[in-house]
Amino acid sequence: MQDAEIKSPPRQTSFAKRNEAIERLKRRADAIRALGATSLYLFGSVAREETGPASDLDFIDSIRQAASAPSVSSASNSS
Repeated sequence: MQDAEIKSPPRQTSFAKRNEAIERLKRRADAIRALGATSLYLFGSVAREETGPASDLDFIDSIRQAASAPSVSSASNSS
């Protein structure tokens, strides 16, 4: 008797989740920009199309600096 061939499940589910996450963020782009974000970068299991039951959405944002907030370089040089 031959061993049954083991096939990995199709990755389409993960791919759909990645695309869904990107589309949801795009639909909320105006609200995200209103909070000061200039860019969003998706990373982690969703970006790699390796989602599992416990996966969450990982992203990092770039934000514009408020005019009244000190920059990191000026804050560290003010000793």
